[in-house]
Amino acid sequence: MSNPQNDVVKFFRENKENGYLSNFFPMSNRIIARLPNQLDSKGEPVLSAGFINIDGKEELEWYTSEHLFQALKFTGTNKDIDLVKQILNQTDTMKALKLGQSKLARSGWVEPDNYRLIAMKYAVRQKFSQNEKLKNDLLATGNKTIIEDTKSANQTQYQNDFWGNGPNGKGANHLGKILMEVRTKLQNEGPPLDPLKDLKGNTINQINQKMAEGPEIKTSELQSKNQNWENDIQTATQKDRITSIYNELIADIEAKRKDKKLAQAFQKLISQAQQARQGDNIDTLTQLLTQIYNYHEHSGLYSQHENEIKQWETYVNQQDDNNFKILKISAINNLLQQEPKVTISELREFNRGFKRIISQTSDFAKIRNFESIVRDNVIEVRTEKKFNQLLTSAQNAKSEEEKSLVAQQVYKWRDSTDRWESETWQQRKSEAEAFLNKWSRGEDNDNNDENTKDESHWLKQVFQIAAVGISLALVIWLLAKLAKKERKFK
Repeated sequence: MSNPQNDVVKFFRENKENGYLSNFFPMSNRIIARLPNQLDSKGEPVLSAGFINIDGKEELEWYTSEHLFQALKFTGTNKDIDLVKQILNQTDTMKALKLGQSKLARSGWVEPDNYRLIAMKYAVRQKFSQNEKLKNDLLATGNKTIIEDTKSANQTQYQNDFWGNGPNGKGANHLGKILMEVRTKLQNEGPPLDPLKDLKGNTINQINQKMAEGPEIKTSELQSKNQNWENDIQTATQKDRITSIYNELIADIEAKRKDKKLAQAFQKLISQAQQARQGDNIDTLTQLLTQIYNYHEHSGLYSQHENEIKQWETYVNQQDDNNFKILKISAINNLLQQEPKVTISELREFNRGFKRIISQTSDFAKIRNFESIVRDNVIEVRTEKKFNQLLTSAQNAKSEEEKSLVAQQVYKWRDSTDRWESETWQQRKSEAEAFLNKWSRGEDNDNNDENTKDESHWLKQVFQIAAVGISLALVIWLLAKLAKKERKFK
């Protein structure tokens, strides 16, 4: 004869035996589930009733099934977005429970509909259908009876006889019954539903479309860490991880595409300059050199033809040294006008007189060296300005789309091979990474400027009121003094 005890699985505390069955069990990966305004009798969402939207999202991430269950109290006609948001963001499950008990639940939660049973069924189903390990653990209980053993609780207040077996062991055990019902349904299903399946598919399609744009970028051209990107997305278990992979990939793709476009445009100029030199067309060569100088900050491209460019400069100088000086001054002026623009006053003091110095210098090598020094100074200032623009964009980012675009720019700076960008990133990366870290924690940007404005406005009002008060007091004093003199005169 079998032992009845062997046919029963009991649980209570999440950190004790069979604790994974508890709604308080901490999830290694959060439960991703929408919050329906209405569930049918089977615990399925009534689509026509819609879902709760938090900060523009319907797909919400829950720390435990208890969080989800408590939030379901404040849906439908009893909708309370603020309270749902508090429950959603509360990391302490007991505090989430107390938040759920802080306000009257939706109509029919207990009587006459016992909607709480339907809500519990939905929460438990979401928990076990999304986590393969938990699903397998539940299925491993076979056909054994599952009991929430509230009888074992040390305190009477936790000996619930509705969800568990109660103080006398004869309670309704509704949570245990729901767990068995979910188990039966899972036994008839295939592998656990991936709640991120649609997001993964859409993300992969978007990346493939981005790579196919002209000029096309192949997976083999990406950084080695990004070449296994499709598998990384398919195996991701968190939405934040998918977003991070997407942003890093887009940054890599756009950087590679920019490099290709620059290389194509630069090579076209080099080919035209070669033809101009072969034809001894000095005017065309001079104009082309002015454009070629704009690629100086892209050292990888420029260095490939640097010796040839120097030969062309020597040729121009031999034909007309004054024309060569004008060429160098014009090149710096053009560089200053590129966005973001750099003013002469922003250069180092000695470099601000570049026009005079180049005009008065007769040595060809000195002119070329000095122009290179000024050019480096301009690029250095511009790079700092670009990074400051990035930080401003990060500070002003409000929507998820804006934050995503900023993240892509941050990754471009981090992975840049450009000398100036790389140096600036190493010096100031903590400023940019601070925003990404803040957003990953679900925090918004500080509103210090608004707070400062509010405080300034408040102080201004205080001073204005004080000034009016002093003026009134002075008028009253003067009137009293005049009245006293008048009585004395009478």
